[in-house]
Amino acid sequence: MDSSRDTLSRSEMHDRVLEDAERLTDAGKTLNEHADDIALIRETIERLSMSGSTEGAREIAKSIESAETDVAERFDEESDALEATQAEAAEHESDLLERGESVERDLGELSDASARFHTDAPSDRFIEAKDAALEDIEILRQQAEEIGKEREQSEALQASLDALVRQRR
Repeated sequence: MDSSRDTLSRSEMHDRVLEDAERLTDAGKTLNEHADDIALIRETIERLSMSGSTEGAREIAKSIESAETDVAERFDEESDALEATQAEAAEHESDLLERGESVERDLGELSDASARFHTDAPSDRFIEAKDAALEDIEILRQQAEEIGKEREQSEALQASLDALVRQRR
């Protein structure tokens, strides 16, 4: 009856959700820093008078454009990495939801068996089992909801930063 070979402890599930949330937050911060750098580069270009020599102005413009290109490439790399992290978080969220559905099916089986008992002897223990299943379902839903919320916030941040960066490319 040991079907726990692919189960995780509640603390392992919670730790994984926290790790996913931290990775999403950290990647979002890094992406935001690159977007801020791009905005600063663009603001600097707009403030320059470039009224020196033609060659000097050309070199300044070339260097600044190269800086923007370099940062934009890093932004794209970090954005791709964030998308991979979001995909992993979505997979984890899906796994938690599937586990919850599995426990709901188990709860149904427990209820069906409880209704068929001929004596009261197993009833108390089955009530305990059903309570444990209900608790598990609630915990799994909460964990899935938490990582889903973090992932959605990360996706929204990424979309707004991407729009900002692409605005003038």
